[in-house]
Amino acid sequence: MVIKIVADTIREGFDNGRIISERLNEAGYQTKAGKAWDKDIYSAWKRQRQNAEKLAAVVDSN
Repeated sequence: MVIKIVADTIREGFDNGRIISERLNEAGYQTKAGKAWDKDIYSAWKRQRQNAEKLAAVVDSN
């Protein structure tokens, strides 16, 4: 799941769009449009309220 990869990466101290997008691509995840992740797509994804709330809940829970 995208949230898990992002949260794990942030917990490791890498809150960096480039690194997170690389990890998502390496795990085989694509965007809803079927594209590879990049830092700009990740930033737009993270700004979406529902994603930001889910991410905050997962990161803050540990």
